[in-house]
Order: sequence, then C-alpha cells, then structure tokens
Amino acid sequence: MAEDKELYGYEEDDIITLEYDNGEEEECGIVGVFDVDGKDYIALNPLGTGEIYIYGYKEYEEDFELIDDLTDEEFEKAIKEFESLIDAELIEAAGAKMEKFPPITMPGQIIGNLKKDVVDFGYDVPVIAIAGHDTGSAVAAVPAKDEKFAYLSSGTWSLMGIESKDAIINERSYQLNFTNEGGVEGTTRFLKNITGMWILEQCRKEWKAAGKDYDFVQLAKMEQSAPAFRSFINPDDASFANPQSMLQAINDYCAKTGQPQPEDDSQVARLIMESLALRYRTVFSWLKELADFPLEVLHIIGGGAKNALLAQWTSNSIGVPVLTGPTEATAIGNIMMQFKALGKVKDINEMRALIAKATPLDRYEPQDTAAWDAAYARYVALCEK
Repeated sequence: MAEDKELYGYEEDDIITLEYDNGEEEECGIVGVFDVDGKDYIALNPLGTGEIYIYGYKEYEEDFELIDDLTDEEFEKAIKEFESLIDAELIEAAGAKMEKFPPITMPGQIIGNLKKDVVDFGYDVPVIAIAGHDTGSAVAAVPAKDEKFAYLSSGTWSLMGIESKDAIINERSYQLNFTNEGGVEGTTRFLKNITGMWILEQCRKEWKAAGKDYDFVQLAKMEQSAPAFRSFINPDDASFANPQSMLQAINDYCAKTGQPQPEDDSQVARLIMESLALRYRTVFSWLKELADFPLEVLHIIGGGAKNALLAQWTSNSIGVPVLTGPTEATAIGNIMMQFKALGKVKDINEMRALIAKATPLDRYEPQDTAAWDAAYARYVALCEK
C-alpha cells in the first residue's frame, strides 16, 4: 500500500487513540474488524498516513482489548486476510474515496446494542452482523464434516457451489458464469445459479387453473409412475425463464430438439425432475473441475431438501451421496452466527458439528448409475450443446 498519502477518512466514532508505553498517543481510524481461524483482528490506519496496523482484537460489553503479541504466523495470516478484503489503491484508482466506505463489519461481530428509543426491553439487546445474505446464512448452516463437499440451496431457484478459501477467477469460471461471493470466516462462496422448482411450480399453476390441484405427494407418485428418461429439457434454457405457458414451452422445446412431447401430466412432472437432476450433474462436474479438493458429498439445504425423490435422483445422477437438511438453513445459519458472536461456539466447524447433531438429516446413496449415465449422455447430446 502507498505510504505517502492518507488513504482513509473517518467519522468521529470510527477513531480510536493508541497509547504507547513511552506516553505518546496516536489517533487511528478503524478500517475494520475481521476473523481469521476463529480469532478476531482489527485493522487501524494512523490518521494522515497510508499505513495499516494489525492487532488481535477482543471485545467486551463496555470495552475492548488490542493484542499486539501476535506470532509471525498469526500476523501473516491476518495480513493476507485483510488484503483480500480491501485494496485501497485499487479503490483510489477507480476514482472512489475511502472516506465514503464505513468500517468493515464481518459476520459474527457485535455491532452495538439496539437503541432504547426503538424498542426498550428493559435490558441491552445486542445487534449482531450475520452473513448479510440469505444464501450466505444458508451455506453457513451446511452440516458438513470437512471441506470436501458441494452444496445445493434448493427452492424456486437453485444455487450449487463450493466453499473456497480464495476466489476462483479464471477463464474457465468466467466462461461457465460462476460467481464468487464473500462468505463467513473469510471464505468464498463459489457458486452458479440454476433454475430450480420454478418450472414445476409454473406447471402446477396451469394445472390448478384447469381444475387439477396436485400437491407434492401426488406429484411424487405421478413422477414415479411415468416412464423413465423419455424426454429432457435444459432447465436453464431461456425459453423457461417466464413463458406465457410453461406447459407449451416444454412441448416446444421437445419439438425443437426432436424428442417426444409429454402425453400427460405425469410425464411432464417426471421430465422436469429428471432434467433437474441431470442439470445438477453438469454443474457438479464443473465444480469438480474447478475445485482444488475432491467433492465427496452434496448437501441439499432449503425447502427443496424435502423432495426425497429429487434427492435420490440427484444422487443417482451425480454419483456421490446426497445429504438433505436443514430445510430452514437460512434461519439456522443466522442463529448460529449470533451464537458465535456471543461466544457459544468457537468457529464454523463447531457450528456445523452442532447443526449436524441437532438436525435430522437424510442420506441418499447412488442407485441405478448405469441407467443414469446412459441418460446423461443423451441429455448432454440433446440439451447441453
């Protein structure tokens, strides 16, 4: 970082005074508090300089402590994490001003207390920064035992990804339209959006309007009764984004790709679920290609985790075990980051171990893999051109 000019500007509340053993004092702006390996650190900028000081940081109810006896390893890790969070020179080069940016608040930090003039409960209510995004909280709640997992946040839309220590930015990730998002404890959510239950939900609306109000139990029975692997769609094809009639869009896609059109509602439902499971295989294969660690299990979280048939078909398709749950992952991830801020759990590993112990999980092992491999080859030839 440049050291010949001031890079940061601060509000009065974001300035602290350091007192040294020789009696000297130095005012510093708080750049941010961040987490490395379950420990908090604070980045300070001495006013009028471009320097950065890194200290260990502990916050108490009415005070805080700066820790300067860091080991070389701790300091190097903290510097690396800080530099991954903010690049002042890049911000200046873009014509922005650092004083326009508030201090960085990382997930699992206590921001302050709820103001009494908002709601007065008669006691202090801490305001805690959580993952800041519904998917971020959901992924924090994945009950994984180690890093060798992918996740599928399943609902109207699906998000499939991995948790990476660093952003994955290369030509291949760009071509495949993957996203890097900041996660908890300095991790990166590397993921891709996939159309989820949207297509089936739109078909249900059309069926209901025609007097056929199928619930999900009925749909599962219908899907199992229909012939397997008759026709496929690519759920992410633009024609399924918001057509006037989803049923007609499916028929048109089948006609365009030279496949038989569904003959009844059961065949429509099965086509959608099989196609989702096969699309998941495509994205899962890309994740295996881009990850620098093996992927041994897929965790399905969110409302779609209740769909046992889709979970089994997904396991059959991708060829690894699938674990489902929790369904309310966003809420649980939010709660667990509050637990961390209050010192009830040490880090994300303890969070996930507690979630795995407290949440019912269902496990699905791959079945009929030869048939699914053959179906996938047909699907790719027809739908992934």
